[in-house]
Parts: sequence; C-alpha cells; structure tokens
Amino acid sequence: MAEGTYFEVSCAVAADKITAPASDLLDELESGMWADPGAESLPDEYQPKLRTRLLAHVKQLACEGELPPNAYNRLDDGIWELKVESIRATFYDTDGEGGWSPKHGQKVATWNGGYRWDLPDDFDEYIRLGHCFAKDGQKTRKEDLDASCAIRMEDVEHDREPGTTAVDSGA
Repeated sequence: MAEGTYFEVSCAVAADKITAPASDLLDELESGMWADPGAESLPDEYQPKLRTRLLAHVKQLACEGELPPNAYNRLDDGIWELKVESIRATFYDTDGEGGWSPKHGQKVATWNGGYRWDLPDDFDEYIRLGHCFAKDGQKTRKEDLDASCAIRMEDVEHDREPGTTAVDSGA
C-alpha cells in the first residue's frame, strides 16, 4: 500500500491466505459499494473520495511516521484505528517475521480537559491494516475489537510460515 521513510504499510492477511479485509474495503470503496450503514443507496459516488482520504492517511503514516490527531484512535492491546468519517480500519505494528508486541503510545492532555493518545515512537517497521468496519456508535463494539485481534493473530501466524516474508505478506 505504501512504503515510506518510517514504515511499510500493507494489508493483513487472514488465515485462509486469500482474504485481506483492508484490501477488500479499498476495492469496495473504489466501486462505491462498501456497505456503509449511512449510505442512502449503492453505488455511493462519495465512497471513492473516502478511499482517497484513507490512502492519504496511510501514505502520511508511512512517509512521516505520524497522523493528524483526528485521523486515528487507540483501541486495545496495541491495536489502533485509522478514521475517515464512519470508516474504521484497524492497524498494528509487526516485525514482519511473526512477532509483535503491543504498543500503547503516550496519553496527552487536550485543550478541553480531555485526553488523546499519541502514536508510539517505537512502532516496528511494518504496519498492517486489519479488520475494517463502520463506526455506528460512541464506543467500538466488542465484536470489532475481537475481529481486530483475530486478524492480527492470523496475519502474524502467516508471517511465521517458512518462505513467507513481510514483503509477500499483506495483499
């Protein structure tokens, strides 16, 4: 997806070695056929613009190592999410050889008395986009958190297979 000075960002691969949820999302957005609960009808001619914005975030993360504060959230267990309107694409870091350790970032106070999380400085070289979903409430649903953890485990297991490298991992 994007290779930059800071990271190589690619799509996580599911256990079937065929499915890559983030790649599927990008294809659906390109054709305007992503099943967005807020879309009035499909194909939705606005979705390709959302795809462009999502890819801009991916490129910025790869090339600059950072994102605007409104473009991401920390979720759980080292899983983060990219945000473009209602689209959420989870991501995590890996060493590309099947290893990962949760990176949690730094909690930072905001001007309105709240807080946000800065992206970690110690992300591994490879960033993978995993489970994707539509945000439809205040909190991320448990099912989406569970799916995010599952795709991460499937993807890093794929990296552990003999003859698999980070380059051929991630659609």
